[in-house]
Amino acid sequence: PSLTTRLVSGSHPRPIILDTSLRTTTSKKIFSRKEGNLPIIVCSDEKKNKDFDRRKETLEAAGATIIRCKESEDGQIDIHSMLELLRPFVKSIMIEGGASIIRSFIKTAAQKKKGRCVVDQVIITIAPLFVGGLNPCAGEASLLKPEFPRFSKIRYTCVGSDIMLCGSFR
Repeated sequence: PSLTTRLVSGSHPRPIILDTSLRTTTSKKIFSRKEGNLPIIVCSDEKKNKDFDRRKETLEAAGATIIRCKESEDGQIDIHSMLELLRPFVKSIMIEGGASIIRSFIKTAAQKKKGRCVVDQVIITIAPLFVGGLNPCAGEASLLKPEFPRFSKIRYTCVGSDIMLCGSFR
């Protein structure tokens, strides 16, 4: 994806890629942007393969910022740690991802740190298309109890043939 602002005026967002093993290549579209920020790539500080240093140098030479972050218990990027490390770079984050990334953020939203939820708002786009794949909350019910994340201030609108649902976590 291009990850650019096309439908409204404004600057392009800065892509943040969660890549535990630093497998991203410089052939991705985000490295050929004529405008906007180049990506921040968050990788694990616990995984290091023989090509890690070479990959890191190649990505940094192409303009990427590499941030090494601790892993969660399930071997993924620890969301709380990542958000703290990203604080100097970003004010807000929009997450577009598959079931694994969405699951990590939902799980994190249920675990308040310092009395506040790290996920403020959720926007879900529902398309009239069955794609298949993983359920973003599958297997997490026991991890989220007794505090299942709930939405408040719910709004919805139609965008073409899609439905966009917005809500805040309580």
